[in-house]
Amino acid sequence: MKGLVAGGTALLLVGGGGGVVAAAEPRPGVREQGPAQRRTIADCKNVSVDPARLPDGPEVSLRLDGKSLTVEKAFKVLTAPRLRVSLTPEAVQTMREYRRDAVALVTRQNPPPPRVYGWNQALGPLKDKPISPEESKDFQNRVLASHGVATEPVLPGRIARLALVIRANQMARGHMGVRPELPGKFLELVNNGVTPVMPQVGSLGSGDLQPMAVAGQVVTGAGGCASWTRPGHPMRVAGAAEILRDAGIAPAELEMGEALPIMSGSTVVAASALEALHRGEAQADLAEGAFALFMEALRAEAGSLDTRTHDERQIPEQKEVVARLRALLDGSEFMTDRTRRRFNPEDTHRVQDAVSVRAAPHILASLRQNLNHAEKVLAPEMNASTSNPLIFRKKDGQVEFVMGGNWDGAVLGHSLDALNAGLVDAGVLSQELSARLLSSRWSYGCPPIWLGARWV
Repeated sequence: MKGLVAGGTALLLVGGGGGVVAAAEPRPGVREQGPAQRRTIADCKNVSVDPARLPDGPEVSLRLDGKSLTVEKAFKVLTAPRLRVSLTPEAVQTMREYRRDAVALVTRQNPPPPRVYGWNQALGPLKDKPISPEESKDFQNRVLASHGVATEPVLPGRIARLALVIRANQMARGHMGVRPELPGKFLELVNNGVTPVMPQVGSLGSGDLQPMAVAGQVVTGAGGCASWTRPGHPMRVAGAAEILRDAGIAPAELEMGEALPIMSGSTVVAASALEALHRGEAQADLAEGAFALFMEALRAEAGSLDTRTHDERQIPEQKEVVARLRALLDGSEFMTDRTRRRFNPEDTHRVQDAVSVRAAPHILASLRQNLNHAEKVLAPEMNASTSNPLIFRKKDGQVEFVMGGNWDGAVLGHSLDALNAGLVDAGVLSQELSARLLSSRWSYGCPPIWLGARWV
Protein backbone atom coordinates (compact mmCIF):
# COMPACT_ATOMS: atom_id res chain seq x y z
CA MET A 1 0.00 0.00 0.00
CA LYS A 2 1.48 3.35 -0.95
CA GLY A 3 0.26 6.90 -1.31
CA LEU A 4 0.96 8.59 -4.61
CA VAL A 5 -0.38 12.08 -5.12
CA ALA A 6 0.72 14.90 -7.42
CA GLY A 7 -0.52 18.45 -7.21
CA GLY A 8 -3.51 17.63 -5.03
CA THR A 9 -4.58 18.66 -1.57
CA ALA A 10 -5.02 15.29 0.15
CA LEU A 11 -3.05 12.10 0.55
CA LEU A 12 -4.87 8.95 -0.51
CA LEU A 13 -3.82 5.40 0.13
CA VAL A 14 -4.61 2.79 -2.47
CA GLY A 15 -5.15 -0.66 -1.03
CA GLY A 16 -4.41 -3.97 -2.67
CA GLY A 17 -8.05 -4.43 -3.55
CA GLY A 18 -8.06 -1.26 -5.62
CA GLY A 19 -10.21 0.74 -3.18
CA VAL A 20 -9.33 4.27 -2.15
CA VAL A 21 -9.41 5.10 1.53
CA ALA A 22 -8.51 8.21 3.50
CA ALA A 23 -5.13 8.25 5.18
CA ALA A 24 -5.66 7.29 8.81
CA GLU A 25 -3.78 8.08 11.98
CA PRO A 26 -1.45 5.29 13.17
CA ARG A 27 -3.15 2.89 15.56
CA PRO A 28 -1.57 2.02 18.90
CA GLY A 29 0.73 -0.96 18.56
CA VAL A 30 0.86 -0.71 14.76
CA ARG A 31 4.20 0.22 13.26
CA GLU A 32 3.94 3.42 11.26
CA GLN A 33 4.77 3.16 7.57
CA GLY A 34 8.08 4.62 6.51
CA PRO A 35 8.73 7.13 3.73
CA ALA A 36 9.05 4.39 1.10
CA GLN A 37 5.44 3.32 1.71
CA ARG A 38 3.93 6.80 2.08
CA ARG A 39 5.77 8.95 -0.40
CA THR A 40 4.22 11.28 -2.95
CA ILE A 41 4.98 12.13 -6.55
CA ALA A 42 4.79 15.76 -5.51
CA ASP A 43 8.02 15.48 -3.52
CA CYS A 44 9.76 14.64 -6.84
CA LYS A 45 11.94 11.97 -5.22
CA ASN A 46 12.59 8.54 -6.70
CA VAL A 47 10.32 9.29 -9.67
CA SER A 48 11.29 7.29 -12.75
CA VAL A 49 11.31 9.74 -15.67
CA ASP A 50 12.46 9.15 -19.23
CA PRO A 51 14.18 12.23 -20.65
CA ALA A 52 12.23 14.19 -23.23
CA ARG A 53 15.23 14.40 -25.50
CA LEU A 54 18.85 13.43 -25.98
CA PRO A 55 21.25 15.72 -24.13
CA ASP A 56 22.65 17.25 -27.31
CA GLY A 57 22.33 17.25 -31.08
CA PRO A 58 21.00 19.32 -33.97
CA GLU A 59 18.17 21.73 -33.28
CA VAL A 60 14.83 21.34 -35.06
CA SER A 61 12.78 24.51 -35.62
CA LEU A 62 8.99 24.61 -35.87
CA ARG A 63 6.51 27.44 -36.31
CA LEU A 64 2.99 26.95 -35.02
CA ASP A 65 -0.02 28.62 -36.63
CA GLY A 66 -2.83 26.32 -35.49
CA LYS A 67 -3.38 24.76 -38.90
CA SER A 68 -0.23 23.21 -40.34
CA LEU A 69 1.21 20.87 -37.69
CA THR A 70 1.69 17.58 -39.54
CA VAL A 71 2.29 14.05 -38.34
CA GLU A 72 5.82 14.23 -39.73
CA LYS A 73 6.51 17.39 -37.70
CA ALA A 74 5.05 15.71 -34.61
CA PHE A 75 7.46 12.82 -35.13
CA LYS A 76 10.31 15.34 -35.09
CA VAL A 77 9.08 16.66 -31.75
CA LEU A 78 9.23 13.09 -30.43
CA THR A 79 12.73 12.38 -31.69
CA ALA A 80 14.62 15.69 -32.01
CA PRO A 81 17.49 16.19 -29.54
CA ARG A 82 16.73 19.93 -29.38
CA LEU A 83 13.71 22.02 -30.35
CA ARG A 84 13.06 25.65 -31.12
CA VAL A 85 9.30 26.15 -31.41
CA SER A 86 7.50 29.47 -31.79
CA LEU A 87 4.12 30.94 -32.70
CA THR A 88 3.69 32.78 -35.99
CA PRO A 89 2.89 36.51 -35.77
CA GLU A 90 -0.45 35.84 -37.45
CA ALA A 91 -1.41 33.33 -34.77
CA VAL A 92 -0.42 35.76 -32.01
CA GLN A 93 -2.59 38.47 -33.56
CA THR A 94 -5.57 36.12 -33.96
CA MET A 95 -5.31 35.06 -30.33
CA ARG A 96 -5.10 38.63 -29.08
CA GLU A 97 -8.22 39.63 -31.00
CA TYR A 98 -10.28 36.68 -29.78
CA ARG A 99 -9.07 37.20 -26.22
CA ARG A 100 -9.90 40.90 -26.24
CA ASP A 101 -13.43 40.37 -27.51
CA ALA A 102 -14.11 37.36 -25.27
CA VAL A 103 -13.12 39.20 -22.10
CA ALA A 104 -15.17 42.22 -23.12
CA LEU A 105 -18.21 39.99 -23.63
CA VAL A 106 -18.11 38.17 -20.28
CA THR A 107 -17.33 41.31 -18.25
CA ARG A 108 -19.83 43.72 -19.82
CA GLN A 109 -22.34 45.39 -17.51
CA ASN A 110 -25.25 46.24 -19.78
CA PRO A 111 -26.80 44.08 -21.02
CA PRO A 112 -25.77 41.38 -18.51
CA PRO A 113 -23.03 39.09 -19.87
CA PRO A 114 -23.76 35.53 -20.98
CA ARG A 115 -23.04 32.82 -18.43
CA VAL A 116 -19.97 30.95 -19.61
CA TYR A 117 -18.64 27.72 -18.12
CA GLY A 118 -15.21 28.19 -16.55
CA TRP A 119 -15.10 31.92 -17.32
CA ASN A 120 -17.71 33.61 -15.16
CA GLN A 121 -19.30 30.38 -13.90
CA ALA A 122 -17.81 27.57 -11.81
CA LEU A 123 -17.38 23.96 -12.94
CA GLY A 124 -19.20 20.65 -12.72
CA PRO A 125 -22.06 20.54 -10.22
CA LEU A 126 -21.22 24.16 -9.34
CA LYS A 127 -21.64 25.38 -12.90
CA ASP A 128 -24.54 27.63 -11.84
CA LYS A 129 -22.37 29.46 -9.30
CA PRO A 130 -21.12 32.80 -10.68
CA ILE A 131 -17.42 33.72 -10.50
CA SER A 132 -16.66 37.42 -10.26
CA PRO A 133 -13.72 38.96 -12.15
CA GLU A 134 -12.06 39.53 -8.77
CA GLU A 135 -12.30 35.81 -7.94
CA SER A 136 -11.26 34.62 -11.38
CA LYS A 137 -7.48 34.49 -11.02
CA ASP A 138 -7.60 32.44 -7.81
CA PHE A 139 -10.28 30.25 -9.35
CA GLN A 140 -7.98 29.27 -12.25
CA ASN A 141 -5.29 28.01 -9.87
CA ARG A 142 -7.84 26.12 -7.77
CA VAL A 143 -9.17 24.39 -10.89
CA LEU A 144 -5.71 23.06 -11.72
CA ALA A 145 -5.07 21.96 -8.13
CA SER A 146 -8.39 20.12 -7.86
CA HIS A 147 -7.84 18.21 -11.10
CA GLY A 148 -4.11 17.54 -10.76
CA VAL A 149 -4.39 14.64 -8.31
CA ALA A 150 -2.57 11.72 -9.88
CA THR A 151 -0.59 8.52 -9.45
CA GLU A 152 2.30 6.80 -11.15
CA PRO A 153 3.41 5.66 -13.65
CA VAL A 154 4.41 8.87 -15.39
CA LEU A 155 4.34 9.56 -19.10
CA PRO A 156 7.60 9.32 -21.04
CA GLY A 157 9.15 12.75 -21.39
CA ARG A 158 8.90 12.72 -25.19
CA ILE A 159 5.11 12.32 -24.97
CA ALA A 160 4.79 15.08 -22.36
CA ARG A 161 6.87 17.40 -24.53
CA LEU A 162 4.76 16.63 -27.61
CA ALA A 163 1.58 17.26 -25.61
CA LEU A 164 2.79 20.79 -24.82
CA VAL A 165 3.53 21.48 -28.48
CA ILE A 166 0.16 20.12 -29.64
CA ARG A 167 -1.72 22.15 -27.04
CA ALA A 168 0.15 25.31 -27.99
CA ASN A 169 -0.74 24.72 -31.63
CA GLN A 170 -4.40 24.15 -30.78
CA MET A 171 -4.48 27.32 -28.69
CA ALA A 172 -2.93 29.21 -31.61
CA ARG A 173 -6.23 28.93 -33.48
CA GLY A 174 -7.70 31.51 -31.09
CA HIS A 175 -10.97 29.73 -30.37
CA MET A 176 -9.95 28.78 -26.80
CA GLY A 177 -9.71 32.48 -25.94
CA VAL A 178 -6.36 32.39 -24.13
CA ARG A 179 -3.67 35.04 -24.34
CA PRO A 180 -0.74 34.14 -26.64
CA GLU A 181 1.50 34.37 -23.59
CA LEU A 182 0.10 31.05 -22.32
CA PRO A 183 1.08 28.81 -25.26
CA GLY A 184 4.21 30.92 -25.50
CA LYS A 185 5.07 29.80 -21.96
CA PHE A 186 4.53 26.15 -22.95
CA LEU A 187 6.99 26.63 -25.78
CA GLU A 188 9.47 28.40 -23.51
CA LEU A 189 9.57 25.24 -21.42
CA VAL A 190 10.05 23.08 -24.51
CA ASN A 191 12.81 25.28 -25.91
CA ASN A 192 14.72 25.22 -22.60
CA GLY A 193 14.49 21.47 -22.06
CA VAL A 194 11.99 21.70 -19.20
CA THR A 195 9.26 19.05 -19.28
CA PRO A 196 6.38 18.51 -16.84
CA VAL A 197 6.37 15.13 -15.11
CA MET A 198 2.87 13.98 -16.04
CA PRO A 199 1.42 11.08 -14.02
CA GLN A 200 -0.89 8.88 -16.06
CA VAL A 201 -3.56 7.90 -13.55
CA GLY A 202 -5.86 10.27 -11.74
CA SER A 203 -8.81 12.64 -12.03
CA LEU A 204 -10.25 12.03 -15.48
CA GLY A 205 -13.26 12.83 -17.58
CA SER A 206 -13.54 11.54 -21.13
CA GLY A 207 -10.54 13.69 -22.02
CA ASP A 208 -7.22 13.92 -20.20
CA LEU A 209 -7.90 16.47 -17.48
CA GLN A 210 -5.40 15.18 -14.94
CA PRO A 211 -2.05 15.09 -16.77
CA MET A 212 -2.64 18.47 -18.41
CA ALA A 213 -3.77 19.94 -15.09
CA VAL A 214 -0.40 18.88 -13.69
CA ALA A 215 1.26 20.48 -16.72
CA GLY A 216 -0.65 23.66 -15.89
CA GLN A 217 0.61 23.57 -12.32
CA VAL A 218 4.16 23.17 -13.60
CA VAL A 219 3.92 26.09 -16.02
CA THR A 220 2.53 28.30 -13.25
CA GLY A 221 5.08 27.03 -10.72
CA ALA A 222 2.22 26.17 -8.35
CA GLY A 223 3.04 22.48 -7.98
CA GLY A 224 4.11 19.29 -9.65
CA CYS A 225 7.51 18.07 -10.75
CA ALA A 226 9.53 18.87 -13.83
CA SER A 227 12.57 17.43 -15.54
CA TRP A 228 15.32 19.62 -16.98
CA THR A 229 17.67 18.39 -19.70
CA ARG A 230 20.61 20.49 -20.91
CA PRO A 231 23.55 19.68 -23.16
CA GLY A 232 26.49 18.59 -21.04
CA HIS A 233 24.41 18.05 -17.90
CA PRO A 234 22.57 15.02 -16.50
CA MET A 235 18.80 15.20 -16.43
CA ARG A 236 17.50 16.72 -13.24
CA VAL A 237 14.06 16.20 -11.65
CA ALA A 238 12.78 18.57 -8.97
CA GLY A 239 9.80 20.65 -7.96
CA ALA A 240 8.45 22.83 -10.76
CA ALA A 241 9.10 26.12 -8.95
CA GLU A 242 12.74 25.17 -8.38
CA ILE A 243 13.28 24.03 -11.97
CA LEU A 244 11.65 27.15 -13.42
CA ARG A 245 13.78 29.37 -11.22
CA ASP A 246 17.04 27.66 -12.14
CA ALA A 247 16.13 27.57 -15.85
CA GLY A 248 15.40 31.29 -15.78
CA ILE A 249 11.72 30.88 -16.71
CA ALA A 250 9.17 33.16 -15.06
CA PRO A 251 6.04 31.24 -13.97
CA ALA A 252 2.89 31.93 -15.96
CA GLU A 253 0.09 33.85 -14.26
CA LEU A 254 -3.33 32.64 -15.40
CA GLU A 255 -6.19 34.99 -16.07
CA MET A 256 -9.94 34.51 -16.56
CA GLY A 257 -10.91 31.41 -18.51
CA GLU A 258 -7.38 30.02 -18.99
CA ALA A 259 -7.42 26.93 -16.75
CA LEU A 260 -9.91 24.91 -18.79
CA PRO A 261 -8.08 25.44 -22.12
CA ILE A 262 -4.98 23.94 -20.53
CA MET A 263 -6.62 20.70 -19.42
CA SER A 264 -9.92 20.34 -21.29
CA GLY A 265 -9.06 18.19 -24.28
CA SER A 266 -7.51 14.96 -25.48
CA THR A 267 -4.03 16.33 -25.99
CA VAL A 268 -2.15 13.66 -24.05
CA VAL A 269 -4.19 10.97 -25.82
CA ALA A 270 -3.18 12.51 -29.15
CA ALA A 271 0.48 12.72 -28.16
CA SER A 272 0.45 9.12 -26.95
CA ALA A 273 -1.28 8.02 -30.16
CA LEU A 274 1.35 9.77 -32.26
CA GLU A 275 4.10 8.02 -30.34
CA ALA A 276 2.32 4.69 -30.91
CA LEU A 277 1.93 5.54 -34.61
CA HIS A 278 5.63 6.36 -34.87
CA ARG A 279 6.65 3.05 -33.30
CA GLY A 280 3.97 1.15 -35.21
CA GLU A 281 5.19 2.38 -38.59
CA ALA A 282 8.74 1.34 -37.72
CA GLN A 283 7.50 -2.09 -36.64
CA ALA A 284 5.50 -2.47 -39.85
CA ASP A 285 8.61 -1.70 -41.91
CA LEU A 286 10.60 -4.28 -39.96
CA ALA A 287 7.83 -6.86 -40.29
CA GLU A 288 7.80 -6.58 -44.08
CA GLY A 289 11.59 -6.83 -44.31
CA ALA A 290 11.63 -9.81 -41.93
CA PHE A 291 8.91 -11.55 -43.91
CA ALA A 292 10.88 -11.15 -47.14
CA LEU A 293 13.88 -12.77 -45.43
CA PHE A 294 11.59 -15.50 -44.10
CA MET A 295 10.33 -16.30 -47.60
CA GLU A 296 13.90 -16.75 -48.78
CA ALA A 297 14.78 -18.91 -45.75
CA LEU A 298 11.74 -21.12 -46.40
CA ARG A 299 12.32 -21.10 -50.17
CA ALA A 300 8.68 -20.13 -50.36
CA GLU A 301 6.41 -20.19 -53.40
CA ALA A 302 6.30 -16.80 -55.10
CA GLY A 303 2.76 -17.38 -56.30
CA SER A 304 1.29 -15.91 -53.11
CA LEU A 305 2.75 -12.55 -54.20
CA ASP A 306 1.19 -12.64 -57.67
CA THR A 307 -0.14 -9.12 -58.26
CA ARG A 308 -3.30 -10.43 -59.95
CA THR A 309 -4.44 -12.03 -56.71
CA HIS A 310 -3.95 -8.87 -54.70
CA ASP A 311 -5.35 -6.52 -57.34
CA GLU A 312 -8.51 -8.60 -57.27
CA ARG A 313 -8.99 -7.83 -53.56
CA GLN A 314 -8.95 -4.08 -54.31
CA ILE A 315 -7.37 -3.08 -50.99
CA PRO A 316 -4.79 -0.33 -51.62
CA GLU A 317 -2.62 -1.19 -48.61
CA GLN A 318 -2.52 -4.84 -49.64
CA LYS A 319 -1.30 -3.96 -53.12
CA GLU A 320 1.32 -1.64 -51.63
CA VAL A 321 2.63 -4.30 -49.24
CA VAL A 322 2.92 -6.84 -52.03
CA ALA A 323 4.69 -4.34 -54.28
CA ARG A 324 7.29 -3.75 -51.56
CA LEU A 325 7.73 -7.47 -50.92
CA ARG A 326 8.17 -8.16 -54.63
CA ALA A 327 10.79 -5.42 -54.83
CA LEU A 328 12.67 -6.87 -51.85
CA LEU A 329 12.61 -10.36 -53.37
CA ASP A 330 13.30 -9.32 -56.95
CA GLY A 331 15.93 -11.59 -58.47
CA SER A 332 16.11 -13.90 -55.46
CA GLU A 333 17.48 -17.34 -56.31
CA PHE A 334 16.18 -18.86 -53.11
CA MET A 335 12.55 -19.09 -54.19
CA THR A 336 13.16 -21.45 -57.10
CA ASP A 337 12.80 -25.22 -57.60
CA ARG A 338 16.53 -25.46 -58.29
CA THR A 339 17.44 -23.96 -54.90
CA ARG A 340 14.76 -25.98 -53.09
CA ARG A 341 16.25 -29.23 -54.42
CA ARG A 342 19.71 -28.09 -53.47
CA PHE A 343 18.64 -27.60 -49.84
CA ASN A 344 16.36 -30.60 -49.70
CA PRO A 345 16.17 -33.15 -52.55
CA GLU A 346 12.72 -34.18 -51.32
CA ASP A 347 11.35 -30.61 -51.49
CA THR A 348 9.81 -30.78 -54.94
CA HIS A 349 6.45 -30.01 -56.47
CA ARG A 350 5.02 -27.88 -53.67
CA VAL A 351 1.37 -27.13 -54.25
CA GLN A 352 1.29 -24.13 -51.93
CA ASP A 353 2.80 -22.88 -48.69
CA ALA A 354 1.08 -22.82 -45.29
CA VAL A 355 -1.73 -20.39 -44.51
CA SER A 356 0.51 -18.20 -42.32
CA VAL A 357 2.81 -17.69 -45.31
CA ARG A 358 0.15 -17.05 -47.92
CA ALA A 359 -1.90 -14.74 -45.70
CA ALA A 360 1.03 -12.72 -44.37
CA PRO A 361 0.67 -9.92 -46.95
CA HIS A 362 -3.00 -9.55 -45.99
CA ILE A 363 -2.24 -9.35 -42.27
CA LEU A 364 0.54 -6.82 -42.83
CA ALA A 365 -1.80 -4.85 -45.08
CA SER A 366 -4.39 -4.72 -42.31
CA LEU A 367 -1.77 -3.26 -39.98
CA ARG A 368 -0.90 -0.64 -42.61
CA GLN A 369 -4.57 0.18 -43.01
CA ASN A 370 -4.93 0.75 -39.26
CA LEU A 371 -1.78 2.89 -39.24
CA ASN A 372 -3.14 4.98 -42.10
CA HIS A 373 -6.45 5.43 -40.30
CA ALA A 374 -4.71 6.58 -37.13
CA GLU A 375 -2.74 9.14 -39.14
CA LYS A 376 -5.91 10.44 -40.80
CA VAL A 377 -7.49 10.90 -37.38
CA LEU A 378 -4.44 12.54 -35.78
CA ALA A 379 -3.59 15.06 -38.49
CA PRO A 380 -6.77 17.16 -38.02
CA GLU A 381 -6.80 16.56 -34.25
CA MET A 382 -3.54 18.47 -33.81
CA ASN A 383 -4.98 21.43 -35.70
CA ALA A 384 -8.35 21.63 -33.98
CA SER A 385 -9.74 23.48 -30.96
CA THR A 386 -10.37 20.65 -28.51
CA SER A 387 -11.69 22.40 -25.43
CA ASN A 388 -14.91 23.64 -23.83
CA PRO A 389 -16.14 26.30 -24.21
CA LEU A 390 -14.99 27.68 -27.58
CA ILE A 391 -15.25 31.18 -28.97
CA PHE A 392 -16.38 31.90 -32.53
CA ARG A 393 -16.86 35.08 -34.49
CA LYS A 394 -20.33 35.76 -35.87
CA LYS A 395 -21.14 37.30 -39.23
CA ASP A 396 -21.47 40.73 -37.64
CA GLY A 397 -17.92 40.50 -36.29
CA GLN A 398 -18.93 39.96 -32.66
CA VAL A 399 -17.89 36.84 -30.75
CA GLU A 400 -19.98 34.26 -28.96
CA PHE A 401 -19.20 31.35 -26.66
CA VAL A 402 -20.33 27.84 -27.63
CA MET A 403 -20.31 25.07 -25.04
CA GLY A 404 -19.97 21.51 -26.28
CA GLY A 405 -17.91 18.33 -26.09
CA ASN A 406 -14.97 18.93 -28.41
CA TRP A 407 -12.58 17.60 -25.75
CA ASP A 408 -13.87 14.03 -26.10
CA GLY A 409 -11.27 11.44 -27.14
CA ALA A 410 -13.54 8.65 -28.42
CA VAL A 411 -12.38 8.87 -32.04
CA LEU A 412 -8.74 8.75 -30.97
CA GLY A 413 -9.40 5.87 -28.60
CA HIS A 414 -11.18 3.78 -31.20
CA SER A 415 -8.40 4.31 -33.73
CA LEU A 416 -5.91 3.13 -31.10
CA ASP A 417 -8.03 0.05 -30.42
CA ALA A 418 -7.82 -0.81 -34.11
CA LEU A 419 -4.08 -0.14 -34.18
CA ASN A 420 -3.56 -2.41 -31.19
CA ALA A 421 -5.53 -5.16 -32.94
CA GLY A 422 -3.36 -4.82 -36.03
CA LEU A 423 -0.14 -4.97 -34.02
CA VAL A 424 -1.31 -8.01 -32.09
CA ASP A 425 -2.26 -9.77 -35.32
CA ALA A 426 1.17 -9.00 -36.79
CA GLY A 427 2.79 -10.25 -33.58
CA VAL A 428 0.90 -13.54 -33.75
CA LEU A 429 1.97 -13.89 -37.39
CA SER A 430 5.59 -13.34 -36.38
CA GLN A 431 5.28 -16.06 -33.76
CA GLU A 432 3.78 -18.50 -36.26
CA LEU A 433 6.48 -17.85 -38.85
CA SER A 434 9.29 -18.02 -36.30
CA ALA A 435 7.99 -21.37 -35.10
CA ARG A 436 8.30 -22.74 -38.64
CA LEU A 437 11.99 -21.84 -38.77
CA LEU A 438 12.61 -23.72 -35.51
CA SER A 439 11.38 -27.01 -36.86
CA SER A 440 12.92 -29.00 -39.71
CA ARG A 441 9.55 -30.61 -40.31
CA TRP A 442 7.74 -27.33 -40.93
CA SER A 443 10.57 -25.56 -42.75
CA TYR A 444 11.09 -28.17 -45.50
CA GLY A 445 14.33 -29.46 -44.02
CA CYS A 446 16.04 -26.28 -42.81
CA PRO A 447 18.83 -27.16 -40.38
CA PRO A 448 17.67 -26.65 -36.78
CA ILE A 449 20.35 -24.04 -36.10
CA TRP A 450 18.39 -22.01 -33.57
CA LEU A 451 17.75 -24.53 -30.81
CA GLY A 452 19.94 -27.50 -31.72
CA ALA A 453 18.84 -30.82 -33.20
CA ARG A 454 18.28 -32.59 -29.87
CA TRP A 455 15.38 -30.21 -28.99
CA VAL A 456 13.64 -30.35 -32.36
